[in-house]
Amino acid sequence: MAGGWLATSKRGMAELRRRRVLRALGAYVVGGWVLLQVANTVAGPLGIALWAQKALIIAVVAGVVPAAILAWLYDLTRAGIVRTPD
Repeated sequence: MAGGWLATSKRGMAELRRRRVLRALGAYVVGGWVLLQVANTVAGPLGIALWAQKALIIAVVAGVVPAAILAWLYDLTRAGIVRTPD
């Protein structure tokens, strides 16, 4: 039965690639990292409280799941945002 889970995981990864979920999550992680770096750099001079920085980190981490769901459902094309075909 070991071949069963391997085939299932390969089909799952192929579907993630087809729907471009991994690419969207990669872009989300890079964008979130840049946002956190900029916030960390400007927080001191602007006098932003430490709790606000922590809230931003939590928001970026919590946004991974909605970003994955939206990437699964929709695709960004030259024609705009379209529903990914089944």
